[in-house]
Amino acid sequence: MKRRTFDTELDCPWMTIDVRVTYQWYEEMGLVELESVKVDGMGLSRSNSRKVNMTEWFNYDYIMDLIEDDMEEKA
Repeated sequence: MKRRTFDTELDCPWMTIDVRVTYQWYEEMGLVELESVKVDGMGLSRSNSRKVNMTEWFNYDYIMDLIEDDMEEKA
């Protein structure tokens, strides 16, 4: 199993969100499992800066397409 992470921007008509996508790749089985989509900042102060897990807020198929692109880039 390989655990991978990449940063990307998600664009929509009213804003752009910087996110970090983490997934697990079970190469021997050909399986990919989405672990999390976390948004940077979310307007939090520096003393409380952290990533907010918002995995359920995003379109799963779109995120999986991004993961597929990441896997092709790293191949």
